[in-house]
Amino acid sequence: TALGQIFNLIARPAALLAWAAFALAIAYSYGLRLPLAAGLVCALGYVAASLAELNGAYWLSFVERWEQILLPGLLVAAVGLTTAHRARPEFPPVYRLIGLLAVFLSILSLSRGEPSYLPIQPNRAKVLYEALGFVAAGGAVWLGIRRHWAGVVNLGATSFAIFLFSKYFDWWWEWMPKYVFFFVVGLTAVLLMVLFRKLRARIREAPA
Repeated sequence: TALGQIFNLIARPAALLAWAAFALAIAYSYGLRLPLAAGLVCALGYVAASLAELNGAYWLSFVERWEQILLPGLLVAAVGLTTAHRARPEFPPVYRLIGLLAVFLSILSLSRGEPSYLPIQPNRAKVLYEALGFVAAGGAVWLGIRRHWAGVVNLGATSFAIFLFSKYFDWWWEWMPKYVFFFVVGLTAVLLMVLFRKLRARIREAPA
């Protein structure tokens, strides 16, 4: 950053790659999870920015096309889901949470009408991502219970609740009396809390 200001360099996504490499080097050298998370976020930004440039857009506009974040998020999540990291067993949960968080945020934004690269009508793309959000959240909860990954279960359950409440808003906010709307939302929240407690108890009781 200092060199860029001194020599008046144009900002490029390569800076994100340099920060990612530095953070990951610190993380793997000393076994630190926070630098690992920062490095993964920078790596996600670099890949998304590079995809934006390949599509002819300014690299900082990658947040306008969430599928450019969805794809690298899937890759990061896949590393945490499939790699054991025997030398650093505390690292896979970070990969899983950072990757899945990028995936769920991308799907949520696309389900709310953000532009998509899919060659279909925008309304159909929105409905497709809405359905994908529920399926992905439910799949994350199922996989987390099966593998005893409490963080994945919590993230999947939270994402499912957010997707559900966003649909409540679409369906009922305009015509339903507000006190009835918030009563339904509160009742749903209580039911989800009971369900999440049962899921947490099932994780604790399940054999390793």
